[in-house]
Amino acid sequence: MRKAVEIKNLSFSYSDGKKVLDDFSLDIHEGETVGIIGPNGAGKTTLLLHLSGVFGKDLAIKIFDIPIKKENLFEIRKKIGLLFQNPDDQLFMITVFDDIAFGLLNLGLSKEEIVHRAEKYLEAVSLPGYGDRISHHLSYGEKKRVALASVLAMEPEILVLDEPTANLDPTTCREFVDLLKNFNHTKIIAGHNMYVIREICDKVVILNKGKKIIEGTPKEIFDNEPLLLQNRLI
Repeated sequence: MRKAVEIKNLSFSYSDGKKVLDDFSLDIHEGETVGIIGPNGAGKTTLLLHLSGVFGKDLAIKIFDIPIKKENLFEIRKKIGLLFQNPDDQLFMITVFDDIAFGLLNLGLSKEEIVHRAEKYLEAVSLPGYGDRISHHLSYGEKKRVALASVLAMEPEILVLDEPTANLDPTTCREFVDLLKNFNHTKIIAGHNMYVIREICDKVVILNKGKKIIEGTPKEIFDNEPLLLQNRLI
């Protein structure tokens, strides 16, 4: 299968000089679901932001063999759908429909296609008929689903999810996991919820202090208690 994401020797420091990613390399193949786990401050969110070109040119990363550089960013961002940890960072319009339509308008789609996609992807996240609802009157779990619908409506090939079940109660978390299982995208999931990572992912990567410690199957990673203890994961 072709590579969806290729990261080779990625290093990154913020303006204060602190190195957040240190010589990080990873290949993700089309259709894989990959979990990125690590303690707080490991560099997980920074890594995810790099994938959609938030930090501009980064020739250490290729998305479907397209390097991240200025002239490619529009094409890259059509292929990558990024779901933030906090849905309030993603939902800023008045109604659910408006939140979903915002990105689609920027693609230049027709009104008919925008309405079609909004209805289709609200159905996909089990929120049919929610288009006229006020986004910020929804429950936290509903906001998560609307944010996901807004990402899906852009029809990306890769879903990048930062702590997708954070602050959800156990039942809502399981329901959200079941939703994610229904989507055949290449998925990259960063998080602390080991149940979610074990349940969804084909491959797990431990990131600590910006370095890739190890990658392996969920069983290989989660059955290694000393490894999890050493990386503050249990």
